[in-house]
Amino acid sequence: MDKVKEEIAEFLKGVRLPGGPACAAGAAGRQTGLRPAGDQETEDRSRLYHAQTAFREAVDNAASHGNGHRSDKYLVVGLKEDGDTVSLDVKDQGEGFDSERALAAASDTSAASAARRRLSRGKPGGLGLHLMTECADEVRFSEGGTRVRLVKRLR
Repeated sequence: MDKVKEEIAEFLKGVRLPGGPACAAGAAGRQTGLRPAGDQETEDRSRLYHAQTAFREAVDNAASHGNGHRSDKYLVVGLKEDGDTVSLDVKDQGEGFDSERALAAASDTSAASAARRRLSRGKPGGLGLHLMTECADEVRFSEGGTRVRLVKRLR
């Protein structure tokens, strides 16, 4: 498990990412290379996959929804490891949003329903917040929705 945490930390610890689409795509691509070390059990692999998915969505959402893919805006991404728990903190330079309302809506509807509703309004997406809440053990927004902290227990 230590090797997994080291790989996640190497990728994310204290990284400042520009807000453009290339940044988010690059971050997601680097994350997908992480693999559990040695002969980890299936459940460990599943937890790592869920951490990767939630972390990728947090970075992608901040770059696209928060910073609007603007190259003059940055994300500040930090990682904290505490025993068998990793947490990711992502801060964007956007205007924020009503995170309480969005989290309540995410818990009240299925991911598929949310995506269909957004598409009916001419907006793609709608799965990111659902994926984060399903894949992370905790999702907390602060600073008016411009900062999100995800917590994932790896064991």
